[in-house]
Amino acid sequence: MKGLPLSLGGIGAGILMQVIALGLYNATPAEGFIAYLIGYMFGWLLIKEVRNIR
Repeated sequence: MKGLPLSLGGIGAGILMQVIALGLYNATPAEGFIAYLIGYMFGWLLIKEVRNIR
C-alpha cells in the first residue's frame, strides 16, 4: 500500500503525456510509448518529492 500513490501518480502522468503526444502532435505509437515512459518517470518523482515534504 505504501507504493500505491507513487504508481498511480506515475500512471496518471504517463497517460496524460501519451494523450498529449498522440492527440496534439500526431506522434507514432512508439513515440507515444516513449512519452508515456517519460511521463511515468516525472509523475513518480513528483509524487515522491511531495510525500517527502510532508
